[in-house]
Amino acid sequence: LKMNRSNINIIYIVLIIISTYCMEINGTFVTTVYTIRLDGEQVNPVNGDPVAFGVGFCLYNRNVSPKRLDCQIQHDLRLDVGAPYKAAIMRGKRSQVGKEELYVFDEVESFFRQAFQLQDIENSLDLGGETYTVTQQEKDFLNGLWYIKIQSAFYPSGAIRGQLLHEDRVYSSLSGRNVVPDPTNSANTGIAIGRYSEWYPERRTIDFAVSHNVNAPTGIAIHEGEELETGPIITYFDKYVETIESDQIRYNYEQEVELFEELQYLQIYSVTASTGEIRGQLDVIDYLPPATFTSRLSGLNVNPTVITSSRGCALVTFDCQSQTIEFIIFHSVNFPILAEIREGNERSNGDQRYILPRAKSPIYGKFQIQTVDVSRIFTDNLYFNIRSSLEPAGEIRGQITTQYDWYSYLSGVNVVSPKTTSALGCATFRLAEKQVFGRVLDYDIHHSVTDPLAIELYVGQPGQIGVLNRSFKSLKSPVSGIDEFLSDTEVQQFTVEKMFLQIRSDSYFQEEDGEIRGQIHRLSHPCPDPSSTTGTLTDYNIFNRYSPSSPDFALPSFFSNSPSLVHNSPFLSSLSFVFLFISFLYFLL
Repeated sequence: LKMNRSNINIIYIVLIIISTYCMEINGTFVTTVYTIRLDGEQVNPVNGDPVAFGVGFCLYNRNVSPKRLDCQIQHDLRLDVGAPYKAAIMRGKRSQVGKEELYVFDEVESFFRQAFQLQDIENSLDLGGETYTVTQQEKDFLNGLWYIKIQSAFYPSGAIRGQLLHEDRVYSSLSGRNVVPDPTNSANTGIAIGRYSEWYPERRTIDFAVSHNVNAPTGIAIHEGEELETGPIITYFDKYVETIESDQIRYNYEQEVELFEELQYLQIYSVTASTGEIRGQLDVIDYLPPATFTSRLSGLNVNPTVITSSRGCALVTFDCQSQTIEFIIFHSVNFPILAEIREGNERSNGDQRYILPRAKSPIYGKFQIQTVDVSRIFTDNLYFNIRSSLEPAGEIRGQITTQYDWYSYLSGVNVVSPKTTSALGCATFRLAEKQVFGRVLDYDIHHSVTDPLAIELYVGQPGQIGVLNRSFKSLKSPVSGIDEFLSDTEVQQFTVEKMFLQIRSDSYFQEEDGEIRGQIHRLSHPCPDPSSTTGTLTDYNIFNRYSPSSPDFALPSFFSNSPSLVHNSPFLSSLSFVFLFISFLYFLL
């Protein structure tokens, strides 16, 4: 084999692809969770069971190959009204009837769970005989076009049905084995989901829907506490029967903070288990913990410079105690083959440190970094690098930094009212020097809205409808510039986190509240010192190197002490060595 540049380039790409599929993949930064409420009214064309009800959720893992959808459903269909005998995932809006069963559950009990590996569906009836690809399935699922239908003997066309949506903020799976300190032998189960309202329509209120099969229940309570801990009762539900379609729970500020720290759990009590029969932690959906670093990725940052229109945005959190980073990377590289973290400052090309869960945008991930990299990440000596088939050494890159010390994560669940959409957004900002027209706002906004009508900056807190401040001049992602100026009043609103971004689209043209939205936050500094991971917080300010003087507002810490989830295996290290060797030959030839 003649080792010319073309051959080496092909081998290089193949090795990268092999390494990506062989690596352990555990991206969990923002777990994709869609919830469901099932009832007879949603069944088409004729309504199903008028009294039956069910709730559930599906966890979607886009990082594994093949992609995986893990669903749990709890319902109250009874034997005396026709035993449920079939449940399936189907395609269609709420008013539509799917033509085929995409994925069928093996068993249907009062509680059932099954994980499906997505695969292309040939000769799809829903698509007029065309192949229903996994890519299209993912898009339809994320845009709320999938539903689950349960059929019973008395309702063969459907007893209950529910759309899989991205509108709830919390969920919980309850069982006897979760009870602390003494797990119960109960075979009973339960699922709870809840929509959270920060301001509108009610202040700090969760509207819960619950389904469980506990016999003779005596109460449902929300407790304070982590998993494997017991804690005091925060509040009781007004209802505790096995089916609760709506029960509103009011929170105060401290309880809200605990909720988003995932320091609360649900527990159901019964006549036979006065200390609790089943229990489940309250998990938060699509919540971004306070970021510690940001990154702007482009071809201009690559050494040597790469001419490309592709760009990227990244948000990174850091847990000082466990040395765990979590991140989301949003980029526009067309043919990505590998994403990685490398060591080096902005002027150097360093060694590969970590391979990320996948290359395709968006990239979610979580893993523990080595001690030597803690000082590097706090001194701008780690960077993201996205390789592509066109630029196998790297098409775009960006330092992990605090230079852009304001950020926003945009999703449909943040909109008032929440929207189920596959669109996401990531934005970074910097308050630059003050000029005659005001303080310069350095902005860089990325989004995947397919038909944007407006990108707008609002004044308002999370959950508020807000007051329009301005519209940005461009719509196509990325939207960036230094041509916006903030007055002293606007700077004050910006720095106390009372501004948010919102993107309106043609798909939601009838609604002024947009398709995706995200509050603007300042980076949180959780560590005592850039070279230390122990001790108490000091006045050390990681922002002093870049930002003009501006108020430093304390943010709550929502970091978890999660164990390492991804490790570089010896096999991957060997592959990295091969990459470097081939790269050396590549540049020689």
